[in-house]
Amino acid sequence: MQQFSLHTTNAERDILRLSREVKELEDSVKIDPEVSSLETQNSKLAYQKTHLLRALEQERAHRMISFPSYFSSKLQSVTDEAYPGLDVKIEVGPSKGKTGDYQCSSAFLLAKEITKSGTKTNPREVATKLSENFAELECLEKV
Repeated sequence: MQQFSLHTTNAERDILRLSREVKELEDSVKIDPEVSSLETQNSKLAYQKTHLLRALEQERAHRMISFPSYFSSKLQSVTDEAYPGLDVKIEVGPSKGKTGDYQCSSAFLLAKEITKSGTKTNPREVATKLSENFAELECLEKV
């Protein structure tokens, strides 16, 4: 028991000595006021950056996009579902004339790529398959 008490007393002395050393080290280190100011400024800038990025993301979510780019992305996803593994860029553009119609002639490219992969098909079959898989959109009168 006496040995345990002696060990405890020594440990407490060591703790007090180490505590004094830590305090002396803390007191000896002088933080430059400019560094503290820069750390505060950096923290404020990081906060502002976070809010600006959030506002930018919200703006992007509400931004209107053009119909051709919207329709191209929808058609691209349908194409990827119907013909996985093909790497053909889908583009939608206005048809000739001033009717407000849009066209996509990618069925020719798709048919060519499908035929290259070993399955014989024609653009009409590709277009029919895509139109069957295309979800109904309110903005479209006819697919």
